[in-house]
Amino acid sequence: MNIDLFMDFHALMNNEIFYSYQPLYLRGGILSLRESELCELDSLAELLAEPDQNMERIRHLWDTNEKWSVLTNNTQNVYHDTFR
Repeated sequence: MNIDLFMDFHALMNNEIFYSYQPLYLRGGILSLRESELCELDSLAELLAEPDQNMERIRHLWDTNEKWSVLTNNTQNVYHDTFR
């Protein structure tokens, strides 16, 4: 999974993230995603290819798609796996 997609998405929404962060639901890797989730990512990539023309739709996704904004990184994953 290329995290650059989410770095760009968050940066466009004025929410700069570190390279080590990714949406929590992607923690299981690309193979854990359903086809519908892969299609969502493709749609996001298409919107981000032309952000000026798609800003309203991108803002709507930012406001309504929580799974793309709940982030994790390796340090959090280790802590979660150890103490859950």
